[in-house]
Amino acid sequence: MQVRTTFFTSSARPTSLALCLAGSILAAAPAWATPLNYDIPAGSLAATLSEFAAASGVMITFSSEDTAGLRSPGLQGSYELEQGFARVLQGSGLRVVQAGENRFVLARVESGAATELGPISINATGLGTTTEGTGSYTKGSTNSATKLALSLRETPQTVSVMTRQRIDDQQLNTLSDVLKQAPGLSVQNIDSERVNIYSRGYSIDSYQLDGIPTTLVVQTSASPQSMIDTSIYDRVEIVRGATGLMTGAGDPSGSVNLIRKRPTSDFQGSVSAGAGSWETYRTQLDVSGPLTDDARLRGRTVVAYQQGNSFIDHYQQEKQTYYGILEADLTDSTLLTVGFDYQKNDPRGVSFASFPLFYSDGGQTDFSRSTNAGARWSYRQQNTLNTFATLEQGLVNDWSLKVAVNNMYSTREYSLASLSGGTPDRETGEGAYLYGGDGYGSQRQLGIDAMAQGPFQLLGREHELVVGLSGFATTAIRTMMIWKCGRPTSMTGTTTPTVPSR
Repeated sequence: MQVRTTFFTSSARPTSLALCLAGSILAAAPAWATPLNYDIPAGSLAATLSEFAAASGVMITFSSEDTAGLRSPGLQGSYELEQGFARVLQGSGLRVVQAGENRFVLARVESGAATELGPISINATGLGTTTEGTGSYTKGSTNSATKLALSLRETPQTVSVMTRQRIDDQQLNTLSDVLKQAPGLSVQNIDSERVNIYSRGYSIDSYQLDGIPTTLVVQTSASPQSMIDTSIYDRVEIVRGATGLMTGAGDPSGSVNLIRKRPTSDFQGSVSAGAGSWETYRTQLDVSGPLTDDARLRGRTVVAYQQGNSFIDHYQQEKQTYYGILEADLTDSTLLTVGFDYQKNDPRGVSFASFPLFYSDGGQTDFSRSTNAGARWSYRQQNTLNTFATLEQGLVNDWSLKVAVNNMYSTREYSLASLSGGTPDRETGEGAYLYGGDGYGSQRQLGIDAMAQGPFQLLGREHELVVGLSGFATTAIRTMMIWKCGRPTSMTGTTTPTVPSR
């Protein structure tokens, strides 16, 4: 007989059973005495224990031989954890023994022994559906790869989770900052604003917003990855390798799922301000809590502002981020979520081309690290507005239905001039090329994700099934005028070339 801990139910693994931390956060010590509502039908003891452990956020390990042929009356109503165990195990001749924090082991009742549990103190906070406030660098489960809520160990793909705690600890204020810290990814700057993200040798073009598919490739008018502010996200989940199950066929690189912050049932708020090198200043406000006495309506607002210069000459950046979300419990089993996020990025002195490599006499150019190839008046302003809504409905037999939509509208306006190639004279600078352009673009993306999920019995085992559809449609308009000039003014030594005024 083999006994081991697993997150699958006993019907899928006959020799063992364990369930852990499914969905909600188990509170500190008072959680042992806090009643929870249960609706678990009568059935086999193994299946009933599985559902009870999942609903309670604890782990219980036992041998399938212990529960063979035994049934449980189920559990309906409000019970404390101790009372629930006693009810589920009623008449089975079994009891539970604490084996650690949130962990229990099933044991037989000795002759004359009582089934009542002794006092237990729970001092840990479990990993729930969000990472904020857990202080953790990982997450209990993820569905970015399969839509099934599996642990990272059980997920049959390589997944990394950049939690809120890590984002705050390392001050990863942009998505490109986050992806630079993620393992297995290569981040390459195209110019001062745009980046390419590579996984397994291929560019990542597939992104998700709360699981809704979208595309944020640099050639479109949507905000480039380097510009997305992370203040509104709970975590970023990266799947490396083909993600055809979630994003469709033909993309062997991977996908990035950005999970937004959610409202909280208790009031919380934070205000932060910071200053850094090159006159960089950042402020952020984050307020969340109930909007009604019964907390059936909850809201959250995030506002962030950042401006600063750079070690690159005459480069400046200003960013504004606004986020609002509402959650409403329409019924005990129906949750409606609506919200928006808006980001405005206005960098100045941007560059988008490269320096000449050699002078006209064959000598190699030697520009300083701070030299900016772009004109002072070059700019690339981008505005992105997302509006979204989600409806979640609980069904019978632990099934659920979820429909989510996201509408993205973005605009981009730019006027650029940048040194680009040629073989300039070492003294006069003649022979280098100035490359520039003016343009405007707009893009609208409508994404949808709909799915039904729940357990079912087949061939004497319990399985989990997810069915649904997802996709997005994009409409883009892009106008662009490119010009090229062969005589920029003086470009001597390591000084920045003076370009014609706009």
